[in-house]
Amino acid sequence: MRPCLINLRLASLFAVVAGVMLVESSLFAQINTDSDPARPREPQMLLLDHARDTLVDPGERREAVQSLLEHGSEVVVRQLVAAMKMNGDRAFQRVIAQAVARTVDPPPAQLAQPMLDLLASADEALALDLGQALGRYDSDNVLEALMSVALDPQAQINHRRAAIRPLGLHRSQHAADVLMKLTEVSQPEPIRAAAFEALAQLSGIGRFGAAADKWRRWWETHRALTPQKWFALLTKSFARQNRRLAADNQQIRERLLQTVRQLYHATVEEKREALLINMLAEHSPAMRRLAVELMAQRFIDQQVFGPELLKATIAALDDTSVAVRAGASRLLLDLDNADGADVMARRLVDGSETAPEVLRIYLLMMADQPRARAIDRAMQLLDDERLRDAAAGVLASAAERQILTESEQSHLHRQLRGMIGDDTPPLPKVVELLGYVGDDQDWQRIEQWLESEQDEVKVAAAWAWARSTQPLDVLAKRA
Repeated sequence: MRPCLINLRLASLFAVVAGVMLVESSLFAQINTDSDPARPREPQMLLLDHARDTLVDPGERREAVQSLLEHGSEVVVRQLVAAMKMNGDRAFQRVIAQAVARTVDPPPAQLAQPMLDLLASADEALALDLGQALGRYDSDNVLEALMSVALDPQAQINHRRAAIRPLGLHRSQHAADVLMKLTEVSQPEPIRAAAFEALAQLSGIGRFGAAADKWRRWWETHRALTPQKWFALLTKSFARQNRRLAADNQQIRERLLQTVRQLYHATVEEKREALLINMLAEHSPAMRRLAVELMAQRFIDQQVFGPELLKATIAALDDTSVAVRAGASRLLLDLDNADGADVMARRLVDGSETAPEVLRIYLLMMADQPRARAIDRAMQLLDDERLRDAAAGVLASAAERQILTESEQSHLHRQLRGMIGDDTPPLPKVVELLGYVGDDQDWQRIEQWLESEQDEVKVAAAWAWARSTQPLDVLAKRA
């Protein structure tokens, strides 16, 4: 079962139990006043029962235990400790060990010793789970106990292997020294193989494999390093490993995206919109970006955007990826979608959007479909040099449609006066805007810009003059 589905089901269980508790709280308030304050809340005990239930999916049981480990009370932890006794339910013990191995926070210290005790009698599957769980403990006592089992020639092979694996997570020189001993030819082959794997995990070096001579030379070179130099060595090694993994992951992502792209083109037209909607809901930002890219091509190909796809596109304005938000905004702008314009106006006004590249598209949409409530925000963004031309376009469009109030026109006139220098011509859109709100003194400046060396400024000044009540012979002289 996928983790997101598991979390949803657990969340649902918590919600149901919480609802029951609220309903019953008034009935049992007097009884609860004498209860043990250390007693866990009922939802936690119900979740523990859920985790014990053998009919529940193992992944969901593990998620339940993980939640209890991270948020449960001491009483719940004691219940989990008790479950790790020798005669406990092996399936539930595996669930607990797997949850411990996956916890974000350090696992409860009380569980370490019961898991070490259990390691001596565990079957192979449980032993491996216990080893991974014990690797989560940054404790000298746990490390020494694992080393003792790993080095014990009388211990069962599967128990020794289970103790060897987590030694690679401790990454100390002491652990490396023990693992090197376990690679000697006198050791059983399964032990040597496990030790080589743990050394690769400890060092971040995957290329040595089971080449004992390479590991021996590596250890002879680095065994005497100071702790500071040792961990600096590991840091560099893991950085190289991360770069390799990142490159591998990028290749895998690219292959996946290429496959999905091919799937889209192989899908019949009537089912493509549903595929795009599902892609927009994917967790992967790269997949959502691909969806927007395919939708852009869909617009170029003049294919239909149905109501559900438009709804999903508008919803993508809230996406966590700037690229997805920009792509969805551009699509809605190209589609001249009024519902999308309303949402953009709201996000523009309430400050939900902060990325300049997306704000620019919002402003272009407001220039095409002006909204009175977006005017104040456009006036604010007029002071942002990155967005000044787009904001001026919004305000010029609003002025042309006569939806600027007298107060807004007066404020805008003062704002432009303070913004436009004497020497440098303003942006073309600012020239256009000044033509709507300027006075006689401003028209003198616009007339000067008719002689500008910048063609865009000259054209903007000419259009502003042509739309005004100024004498057209000024333009005729320059025709």
